[in-house]
Amino acid sequence: MILRPLLILALATGPLGAAAETANSAPRIGLHLGVEQFEWSELDPDQPGRQLLEESGPRLTASVTLDNFLRASEGVVYALEARGYYGEVDYDGETNAGVPVRTEVEYGGILAEGRAGYRFPLVWPGYGLDLLGGLGAERWSRDIQDAFDANGNPVVGYEEVYTVTFAKAGLALTDMTFEEWFGRLEAGVRYPLSVDERIDALNADLSPGADPSWYAAYEISKRTGGGTRMGLTLYYDSYRLTQSPTASSTLGLVRQPESDMDVIGVRFGVFL
Repeated sequence: MILRPLLILALATGPLGAAAETANSAPRIGLHLGVEQFEWSELDPDQPGRQLLEESGPRLTASVTLDNFLRASEGVVYALEARGYYGEVDYDGETNAGVPVRTEVEYGGILAEGRAGYRFPLVWPGYGLDLLGGLGAERWSRDIQDAFDANGNPVVGYEEVYTVTFAKAGLALTDMTFEEWFGRLEAGVRYPLSVDERIDALNADLSPGADPSWYAAYEISKRTGGGTRMGLTLYYDSYRLTQSPTASSTLGLVRQPESDMDVIGVRFGVFL
């Protein structure tokens, strides 16, 4: 069972109930560094199912968290997070004339969110079920670099800046049995409340729509002494943006196609 790391070792070295009696329910601060695999794709609005472009590559991340997920009893739980990321990813797409082009895209952004809810005890001793909801905001730059298309003609890139506000709702299964080891699995739905896209080079403001998307995270951490913990978090995030209405620009009417974003990441953290 993934929420019971080193179960055999724990059974051999001491009683499981001891940790529950001394588990720390005070807030903890986490400092994290990690890497994530980023994927972005856009679909042709005039030919359903046809992909216009795909972007893929790694991004580096750094984040600070504050939560009380170590509480060993029923009650209120909460989490705050601030995250930044940056990376250069590969772009495989086409020009407006349909000529293939490959280049790089620089991504940089920040995210802030808060979640709160309640931990309910389960019939299985040592487990808790968290019911959580929250709000957040994210802002990122998508800077498509200049390149040459397949015919050798120069292609001028441009920068898009996205600002998104969103709501989250999810469930989490928490192992409250161990003091030395801690595991928690959370999954839920993220729904954008607003999506704004600004392209300065075209003097254009776009407003893509949005559908619900999934998120998930699994944390495993170990007490190292002195009140600190070290651990890993595996996570998945996504957006599902629908086609925007047309908007005026220096090139005429433009629109943002249907766009999908998926991120799978891992981060190393120290909890104080």
